[in-house]
Amino acid sequence: MRNIHILLGIFCLSVLLTGCKKETDESFEPQPSVIATLEETSFELPEDSQNPYYFRLNWSKTKFFSSDGDPVYVDNIEYEVQADLSDNNFASPVSVATTTGLYLDIYAQTFRDIYDQFFPDRGEDPVVLSFRIKSTGGGMSVFSDPLLLTVTPYTAPPVITDIEESTLVEPQTDTYTLTYQGVKNPKVFTLSWDATEFYMDDSTEPSPISPVTYTLQIDRSNNNFADPKTLATTSSLSADVYSNTLNSILMNDFGATAGYAYQVELRLLISYGEGESAGETVSSNQLTLYIIPFAEFDPLQPIYIYGQNINNWDLSDFKAMYPMFKADSETSNYIYTYTGYMPRGAYKFMPEMSLGTDNAFCLVADGEPDVEISASGIAFWNEAAGFKTITLDTYNMTYSIADYDVTSATVWNKICFFGTFSNWDPFQIPMTRFSEENNHIWTLEAPINTSSEPYHCGKFIGDDSYDNLWQNILGKDWSTPYGTMIFRQETDVNIYFGPEAVQLRVVFNDLTGQYALFRQ
Repeated sequence: MRNIHILLGIFCLSVLLTGCKKETDESFEPQPSVIATLEETSFELPEDSQNPYYFRLNWSKTKFFSSDGDPVYVDNIEYEVQADLSDNNFASPVSVATTTGLYLDIYAQTFRDIYDQFFPDRGEDPVVLSFRIKSTGGGMSVFSDPLLLTVTPYTAPPVITDIEESTLVEPQTDTYTLTYQGVKNPKVFTLSWDATEFYMDDSTEPSPISPVTYTLQIDRSNNNFADPKTLATTSSLSADVYSNTLNSILMNDFGATAGYAYQVELRLLISYGEGESAGETVSSNQLTLYIIPFAEFDPLQPIYIYGQNINNWDLSDFKAMYPMFKADSETSNYIYTYTGYMPRGAYKFMPEMSLGTDNAFCLVADGEPDVEISASGIAFWNEAAGFKTITLDTYNMTYSIADYDVTSATVWNKICFFGTFSNWDPFQIPMTRFSEENNHIWTLEAPINTSSEPYHCGKFIGDDSYDNLWQNILGKDWSTPYGTMIFRQETDVNIYFGPEAVQLRVVFNDLTGQYALFRQ
């Protein structure tokens, strides 16, 4: 009986051992983890004191299957993140971290530690690192496909140890006279300089730095550039300086006087680099110049036509010059016109600000409409004597001349200017015809007494008849010194001007109805 029990025990043990051997001999087929794709695969390391977070390295769970393809649960799978140089094919990988999770946060220091293991002397060249996941479980290990990342080590920027500043080239002259040229804003001069040189880390050879910006500054002489103004900003080695820009700074910022030389100093402010390496320096020298500015052009000042067969080129006697008119007195209106007789011959335009000088509106070039203010410019030429309409645009600096048909115009025997200042007597203040040839332009000079009203007002009358009245354009009744009258206008609108006593000069053109009133 006892032997039977022993035999049964041996049989059961044999069955158990046979079952255990079958389970142990069964092989597993692992499915390795897959590393998630990253949006960025290139990274530049900051200096050692900084350790920014870069990204989270994620991967899928490693799975195991039986030989029959059925999934097999394996507990406590361990994941090791390995790194190696991409060319090494993981011959000697570096263990970055071991975890049972499915991610690892990567910081700058992570890359530094890996880089230092391959390059203890801290090279400067970027390297391509290969990352993979080694999964271990169920007595087996399996590797993911690699992920390639480019890492560039931190390189301290070079330090500027010396700067050789630019030197401004002396211009050919140190004195410049500015003249008004409207919107054209001509170039006055060009300043040039050599490049600023930068020396790095005690090197004897200059190194390029970007960006480098040169700002040409101007200030009052002996002001030590305490309040400089900018003439130009450029990355080039020269800068053009323009008339209107320079004149505006002198007149509006420095308080210079038109027509008088004003002493200024110029230098370069040199800006270089970016971020923490940015800096500024100034040119090695300063220039001293004398600039003669012009007065801002007054669009209400009188302009006259003078010339060869008009007044024999007299520069001062404006009463012998042909007067020009404007449609109104808007300060935005820079257009002057003249409709009247023009003799054959050469002529120019004299602004009031230039009376007594040769600075007149002249042609820039023969046959072109562009004009300039010049003391020695090209004169205009009228080929055939007769009535003309001449237009001068003092802002765009252009002009035109065209024939005017005067055959149907009335030739008046008498024109009077009357109003409150003549007790509305239409005959008291007659005007004078400019000349027998220029018989449609009339002038008068008369003393005007102080008005008892808060204004003076008046109008023009022809040949002593109230049927021949010129009256002002409605809404422009205060348009002085310039304006336009309408002949036989039904609405009674006057020219209004100030109530004070004054010596008044009045000019009237009966062809166009344009007038000009100037206080002498």
